[in-house]
Amino acid sequence: MYSQELIFAEKASDFYTQLWDSEKALDYRYSQAIILARLGIIQGQLDETEKELEYYQRVREFYQTVDDLQGEATFLIAIAERYGYLERQEEMLTFLDWAVQVYQEAGDREGEAEILSTIALVHLYQFGDFDRGLNLLNQALSIYREVGNRTEEARILSRIASVYEEKLGEREKAIEFYRRRVLIDQELEDSRREVDHLRKMGRLYYELGDRETALEIFNQAAGVYKKAGDLEKEAGSLSDIGQDYIKLGEPEIALKFYERATPLYQQLGDRHKETLYLIRMAEIYYELDNVEQAIALFAQVRQVYQNNNDPSGEARTLYRTGMTYTTLGDLTKALESYEQALELYDREPNEPFRERRTLDILDIFLRSSRIYAYSGEAEKAKEFCDRSVSFGQ
Repeated sequence: MYSQELIFAEKASDFYTQLWDSEKALDYRYSQAIILARLGIIQGQLDETEKELEYYQRVREFYQTVDDLQGEATFLIAIAERYGYLERQEEMLTFLDWAVQVYQEAGDREGEAEILSTIALVHLYQFGDFDRGLNLLNQALSIYREVGNRTEEARILSRIASVYEEKLGEREKAIEFYRRRVLIDQELEDSRREVDHLRKMGRLYYELGDRETALEIFNQAAGVYKKAGDLEKEAGSLSDIGQDYIKLGEPEIALKFYERATPLYQQLGDRHKETLYLIRMAEIYYELDNVEQAIALFAQVRQVYQNNNDPSGEARTLYRTGMTYTTLGDLTKALESYEQALELYDREPNEPFRERRTLDILDIFLRSSRIYAYSGEAEKAKEFCDRSVSFGQ
């Protein structure tokens, strides 16, 4: 198909070439460029990349002839992209550099900045030349600031910050650029990105050992949606910050944020997230050896599931409660919780989480068997062991 189209396009190109010497040349000059560009595209689809580039070069020369700087820049970028596809980075950079020069000549400052940032990414992520890449990003940043494009200025600030953070490990420099980004987020009233960048700053301060400032920044992030009166996003940001502290190895601080988020989910009527974070809090208390508090929270979760007629959720909560009582050493209550969980699971044979339900029931049988064996009740221990074997089959 492409071969036949190539033949027609080449004939059309010859036709328009002949018109160059006629009095109608001015009317048809851009048709020649369109045909040449199409020829390049066809050659690319035929995997004839060198021929494709030759046609693009001819298009570029055409635009030079007619003094169309925007058209020339467009095709310089097209040629660069093809060299990039061929992983010929040096040639790609050559054409991108020429595109920058054309944009400069045309006075297109934003076009110049866009290509400078593209060249920067090549130096940063393909050549590993961080000095050159950052220098180019800062040039693009200056241009966007000069022309008043705050959105693009913010984007470049984030890019520079991420290079300092992820590639160079210079947390202080990263914080500096994230701070500048936050100011623009506030100016643009972009609360989501403001919160995201404040959280990044909080994590960086924590990694620098400045836990007090980290907590201040995290609280600032949590207050963004509160100030805006967006209850749902406020709850989400508190939960996210809790997760940040879990990743930082600070479960006690994570609890404080989860405790602030949970009442908001209750207020919103979001039972799924309410129970999710109650369970996470219970698990943290369990890991911190505060078993009594974990049991109290599991009881609260169970009540939510009962109120919403969710026997599967209630059963799984009782299963976890049983494990917690076992840790506490109250084996009688552990067995009671396991028995109640089994009764509820029996009512929901077709519940959606069949595989998880099966594993839970098997584990309850085995845990109950061990408890009875520990308590010296061999017959009951054997009964639950046999039940686990039968259920597994």
